Amino acid sequence: MHEDERGLQILYAPGELADACARPDWAAGLFAEGAARAGAARRRRSWRQAASTLKGVAAAWLDPHDPLRMAAEAGIAQQTGQAQAMVRHRLDLLLERLAAGELVRLWEEELGTVERTGCRTLFAVLAGTLSEPALLTICQAVLLRSFLVARLSRGEWAAAARWAEAIAGSDAELGGLLCLLTWPPAAETWTRQACERAEGVLVYGHDETVARIRQWTPAGTRFVGRGHRVSLAVVGAGLGERELTAAARALARDVALHEQRGCLSPHYVLVEETPPGRALGFGLRLAAALQQLAREWPAPLLAEQDMLRWRAALNRWRMRAALAREVSLWEGGAASGPRFCVVASDPGPTLPDNPGNRFVFVLPVRDWPAIEALLCPLRGRLGTVGIACPDARAEAWIARARSWDPQVRVAAVGRMQDPPLTWRDGGIGNLEPWVMDVGWRAEAGKG
Repeated sequence: MHEDERGLQILYAPGELADACARPDWAAGLFAEGAARAGAARRRRSWRQAASTLKGVAAAWLDPHDPLRMAAEAGIAQQTGQAQAMVRHRLDLLLERLAAGELVRLWEEELGTVERTGCRTLFAVLAGTLSEPALLTICQAVLLRSFLVARLSRGEWAAAARWAEAIAGSDAELGGLLCLLTWPPAAETWTRQACERAEGVLVYGHDETVARIRQWTPAGTRFVGRGHRVSLAVVGAGLGERELTAAARALARDVALHEQRGCLSPHYVLVEETPPGRALGFGLRLAAALQQLAREWPAPLLAEQDMLRWRAALNRWRMRAALAREVSLWEGGAASGPRFCVVASDPGPTLPDNPGNRFVFVLPVRDWPAIEALLCPLRGRLGTVGIACPDARAEAWIARARSWDPQVRVAAVGRMQDPPLTWRDGGIGNLEPWVMDVGWRAEAGKG
């Protein structure tokens, strides 16, 4: 990695591409070279060969002693402060899917079994909160044999750069399709230039970020924006004491796995209040499970601004718990800083405002109509709904959720953070938007 005087850092790029980035007209030269590389790769590599290469790299990384994987893990832990055991678990969830060949199923479900002509050049802006979207974006570009310029953020550097090195080590031509960079958010000129030169633009981030970059993207350029989404869990009636405890333990992993940084992390738990008091009991179980998990995955330090926001929210809820019988608060902590606070409260007519990461709200509800009333403001912004209820009722819950919003992903609690590679986030395909001879739709909204 090296940095020039303009703040550009090259995290991974073959030598010729690194030289192109140093020129004043960097975007024109870089994407022109990339388009040529993509054309050559498509003549010499089929999509199945690319999928096989990625499958092999993932299988190698399942060995925890693989040098590049070890470097990726150490880098993520250093950059985010997260426990290395958590980082390892997160990587394993993704690598197991890749090594099992799910990329072939992804291609076949979205594009059939034949070759497709796709965008030769892609520009991706990653949010920096999680490494997994960066790794998957790289995989999708390699599968299409498209040239990818990705602007990464702090939380993605180590994993993405090491992953690109591993691909290049297995197939130099496919590795030559990747150029991973970063520059300060204030350097908007760099972002505008990349948007103007790429044939496709993908953006992860806050809704404001997605909207701004959409404005910079020319009208004829393919564009997909994946903005902020909200996930939650539903605990149905009919679970016994042991099942409730198991559900709380499973849900605790969903909550803690990404420190609530990703859109699949549940911030709300809706509990069917039959009999009365179930929400309070489940909140106690969830708080205990999160406290136990904090011993396995110690909490990283919060940034100063985040800590101030967290403490202000904690003080507000402490006051409400002291004054209102219907509010209970459990505070989880760790030596390095706050872990999670679980709040059990009557939701009233709307969901309570979530003050940010490390708060989980456990809310009693009567039935599905009550849940639907609470979720109306989130229509079109839901990511995943985790379900915990008896088998006989699970199908009904799933059918209700999907009839209300077909874009919602429904999963069992404990699996909310482990989506299949074929999942259409917000209903948007993973490969379809970049393929020229397949129908597609531009998205600048939620994702």
